[in-house]
Amino acid sequence: MIHLKFHGLAGSAPAFEVPYVRLTAGLLWEDPRRGPLARFDAGLWTYQDWQYDRVEILGAARLFFGITREPLWVSEILTGLSLEGPALCVDAHPLAHYDEAHEAWRASLPPARAWHSFRIVSADVISALADGAGVEAQEGEPFAELRAAKSVTVQTRR
Repeated sequence: MIHLKFHGLAGSAPAFEVPYVRLTAGLLWEDPRRGPLARFDAGLWTYQDWQYDRVEILGAARLFFGITREPLWVSEILTGLSLEGPALCVDAHPLAHYDEAHEAWRASLPPARAWHSFRIVSADVISALADGAGVEAQEGEPFAELRAAKSVTVQTRR
């Protein structure tokens, strides 16, 4: 499981545990049937009517792109994930930025890529799926430069 903790000038909200979260445009979801956990607007994340500038994602997780049965990209296990305002960061290094005008997440490093949504999934939850799906590393994946800079490996399905 991963833990989410919201931080702001007025303090921090208690951390809570989830198996995964989905980022769809400026919305942070766990279960779409219950509505979004938080919304990003004007540089801040709103959670339970409070505004926060940082969301810490504690625990080992993987970034997951595509549908569960046919993942397009699955990252190696990552720690140190956070949402710093509009930036998705790995160990305080921006991986992607949210573009509010286009409701898309854009890669911070070349090659230029954009995503409308993706998931951050607990490593415990996704390990069996990723290993069983036969995902393998390929050159040219969306985070090749970040991987080279920070030893982050992103795998793509062949």
